[in-house]
Amino acid sequence: AFIWEDMAYKNGPLISPEFFREFMLPYYKDLTSYLRSRGIKWIILDSDGNIERLIPLFMEGGVDGLLPFECAAGLDIREIRKMYPSLRILGGIDKMKIAKGKGAINKELEGKLPFMFSKGGYIPTLDHHVPPEISYSDFKYYLERTREIYSSSK
Repeated sequence: AFIWEDMAYKNGPLISPEFFREFMLPYYKDLTSYLRSRGIKWIILDSDGNIERLIPLFMEGGVDGLLPFECAAGLDIREIRKMYPSLRILGGIDKMKIAKGKGAINKELEGKLPFMFSKGGYIPTLDHHVPPEISYSDFKYYLERTREIYSSSK
């Protein structure tokens, strides 16, 4: 199941973790229990911004994975992986670096993907939608390098 719940902006959550715990967590538990009772195995949530302070609450509420892990909001998927080894992580590849050509693409991917692939539970995607600044050739290169790094990590 896929849930959209933009709960943060660049500097942090739009609501406090305490507010989330009191007013949202019970309903997340109800929803995720219902979904699991219907055979749903994975529950993934999309939230923009820096959701770091809400991650443990989403997980307590039954969410298995999150995306997009926006780099501009200060999120580093390697650090998130260390803190939450069981969390499914999708995203975290800095879209603005992908727009800067092969050198920047290599640095971004080689700095993140080997570690993330070695830990598992990760799907490499950009940290948000593909902006127009990314050329088609750079996007193709990003995909090719991702495949190469994944293949060499097996």
